Amino acid sequence: MFSKICSSRNLSMFSMSMRYNRAVVLLLLIGVTVMTVNIFELRYLVGQLREQTIKTVNERVGDAVVQEKKKTAPVVWFHAKDIEKGYLDHPIKVFERVGYVMKKDFPQKWDVLWSHEYPFTETKVYNMIRQMKPHQKVNKFPGSGFITNKASLATSGFSFTPKAYKIPEDKEKLLRDAKLKPNQLYVQKSNAHRGIFIRKIEEMDLSSKSKKVFVQEYVMDPLLIDGRKFDIGIYTVMTSVSPLRVYVYDEEALLRFCPKDYLPLDVTNTRQYVVADDYTPTWENEDLTLLISSVFQIPSLKKMYSDGQFSHKQSLNAFLRRKGFNYKKLWADINEAIVQVYLNKKAEILATTRRYKSTRNFFEMVRFDFVVDSKMNVWLMEVNMSPNLSSAVHPPNKLLYEQVMYNLLSLIGVASLTPRTVVQSSPDEEIMKICYRDVQVGYDICSGADCSACKSDKCQICLQCRQQHQTEFLYDAFLEHVHRRNFRRVFPRPLTQDKANDDSIDYNTLPNDILMQKWFMLKCKDDASWCN
Repeated sequence: MFSKICSSRNLSMFSMSMRYNRAVVLLLLIGVTVMTVNIFELRYLVGQLREQTIKTVNERVGDAVVQEKKKTAPVVWFHAKDIEKGYLDHPIKVFERVGYVMKKDFPQKWDVLWSHEYPFTETKVYNMIRQMKPHQKVNKFPGSGFITNKASLATSGFSFTPKAYKIPEDKEKLLRDAKLKPNQLYVQKSNAHRGIFIRKIEEMDLSSKSKKVFVQEYVMDPLLIDGRKFDIGIYTVMTSVSPLRVYVYDEEALLRFCPKDYLPLDVTNTRQYVVADDYTPTWENEDLTLLISSVFQIPSLKKMYSDGQFSHKQSLNAFLRRKGFNYKKLWADINEAIVQVYLNKKAEILATTRRYKSTRNFFEMVRFDFVVDSKMNVWLMEVNMSPNLSSAVHPPNKLLYEQVMYNLLSLIGVASLTPRTVVQSSPDEEIMKICYRDVQVGYDICSGADCSACKSDKCQICLQCRQQHQTEFLYDAFLEHVHRRNFRRVFPRPLTQDKANDDSIDYNTLPNDILMQKWFMLKCKDDASWCN
């Protein structure tokens, strides 16, 4: 009996011992687990602290680097009213992307002045421009108003602008001509370009008391695409006036369609025939957040533009080709019209620039707007001094505007790979970009006996016979050609190698223009890539 009791006690004690041991082991396991977790958490916290420290150091170093870069970065001065409204956002962004710092309010140091308005009539801006250094650039040309002024352009007598009459000076002539064209409709315009309606001549106010306006014949048979009237906008750049150099953005054109079908024509409904700010329509649900290119609303162009991802210009070319029209002649006529405008206004622009030290500081991009009639004749409607570059109303145009801007900055040489202001460029850096050998042409001419003493006019192209300012504009022409990207030269006129001879040169122009044409002609003979 006693042994049974002892045995029972032993078993009980053994059981208690086992439970105790298990508890101890469990506690040890828990302790080890907690320690392990703490160790990993500690390592994680240490790692986080290390990363945060590195990030903080990098940010401080980065900020210091950014601040240092800003000290040497080129500066673009934007001079415009209400710039905070965002209508210059795309130009600002493009300048920033190529390394410029944007400033306003008359900065002491600047490299490029981008003025939305004509800057030469503002006294303070004008005085700053008069004191420009050679490296500084301004995006407007003195005297360019002779081109962009609507009345001046319309009444210049070009064959490619609808006939126009100044009021009140040409009132009697207008009335006589109107009798010969009883069905002709007219448009009464002013430089404000607001409130345009087409009317018969007897419906117009031609009194001498009216404001300074002009009356212009209306193009009555416009080419229609899917029933809509449209115009073609061509971005055009003048980089020099003496010698004259003009480029067009060749990759794309701005196509703008009227919101309503043209026929049957209701002259009281301007949405049928005036391309206004609302030219880009919306989706059928009228959701203004879904604004798209007007091409999407034109079935004949939609497949190429939307599905094929071709440009507006390529889509238009495909349409014209399907209809049997000569689209190459269309663009040739447009380019020639642009050239004729600049040649016609060159003397007036050049006279305006004489009050400045040099014209090399100036460049200007405008937009020529054309209408095409049913016989494929091109008609120049107007030239916009500061073409719209805001996609606020037309979101799909964002890419077009930014590409045009980037190509423009490349063409004029201010989108530089050197991350510093142009004025700080060293002589070695400048000669790395271009040197005398880059612009030398006409070895057979310049090595002759006549040119050793510069006795012949043909020797003007040679280094020993050129003046320094002529070498400088050859430098400019060379760099523009190299950096032009999607811009193409329209003047001096493009050539082919088989036509690159003296017959292609207009000797009735000024000496600098003759030299410029001859230089491009000789470059073309040597290398076909310089022909256009």
